Amino acid sequence: MVNTQNLADILPLTSIWPGLATNPCPYYSPETPALCYGATSGSTPFRFNLHISDTGHTAIFGPTGGGKSVALGTITANFRAVPEGQIFFFDKGYSAFVLTKALGRQHLDLGEEEVPLQPLARIDDETDRMKLQTRLEDGLELHEVHLIPTQRKALWRALTLVAEAPPEQRTISNLVTKVQDHALRDGLGAFSLAGPLGRFLDADHDVLLAGSFVTFELETLIAMGPKVIVPVITYQFHRIDQRLDGRPTLIILDEACIMLAQSLFGAKIEEWLRTLRKKNAAVVLATQSLSEIANSPHRDVILESCRTRLYLPNPEATNAASRELYHRFGLSDRQIEIIGRGHPQAALLLRLTSRPPALPVRPRSGGIGLYRCRCQGRPVARTPADQTAR
Repeated sequence: MVNTQNLADILPLTSIWPGLATNPCPYYSPETPALCYGATSGSTPFRFNLHISDTGHTAIFGPTGGGKSVALGTITANFRAVPEGQIFFFDKGYSAFVLTKALGRQHLDLGEEEVPLQPLARIDDETDRMKLQTRLEDGLELHEVHLIPTQRKALWRALTLVAEAPPEQRTISNLVTKVQDHALRDGLGAFSLAGPLGRFLDADHDVLLAGSFVTFELETLIAMGPKVIVPVITYQFHRIDQRLDGRPTLIILDEACIMLAQSLFGAKIEEWLRTLRKKNAAVVLATQSLSEIANSPHRDVILESCRTRLYLPNPEATNAASRELYHRFGLSDRQIEIIGRGHPQAALLLRLTSRPPALPVRPRSGGIGLYRCRCQGRPVARTPADQTAR
């Protein structure tokens, strides 16, 4: 016999939170399982989701060699199990090349290869045609071709004529033949196959119209200067925005600090963080440098929007300067010690801003301890324990 007081002393009143069994995003199918499983430091399985309610924006922080590419690859590969999911991966340094090719998907080196992008593919839609005219005018301004009203009218007329052609004939080269103004035609020639940007923007088909997983390698492109970057990247942003039609979407940005330093990228990333939640899309940022994020003009938006954060092992985390940075990101001394003791490429610290505790993930042999959770084709019931952290 045990009296009530003794029983109260020995009963466990708390337990380790194991994560939600299903994705908490209300826009996902109710039976969508957790993204993957992890092994915590206490050997308790942990079910990992990017989302907290309907917000899936995630930030990954870690030094060189800490395992960012491994974490991004794990997230990317497992996200493909989400029904109708689509992934756009902005890479730097070919870290996603092997994964993309292994899955038979499209890997585009925007600085080294001919890229199948076709900006005029959908100009039969008047709204798309108006947006394209604006982007062409901005591109011409970068090449010091300043249009007057009659030239803008001539450009619109040429776009209207090309819109009447079959989709495979809606190319920049065909557009040039429809323009009678010599200055305008010479300016547009830079974007055709006869000019330096033709290999980026003058294809007769467009991988961004249908590809469910596309990786963009940016290292060479970023070094080419604004005359190349602006037309190519603004078009990519336009097509990706068009693809956000309610399907689950993941936009991954490796080496995000380098992209944030580009004003065009920085403004778009901030816009995505503010608005993509409503379009059932999530942004995953990965960066080496806490200090660059801390000093970035986009810092507040990143920290407010990225409610799921992964901190990779960093032996320098316990130094005075690094410790101060981690404190600015809301970590406690105990959490900083866990980051400082972790093994690179084999562990991480998960912090969810809606839940005070942070969870150290224990490594398994062969890499970070995150594993795929397969959908069994039947609804998975949500229990009260799954909805409330204890």
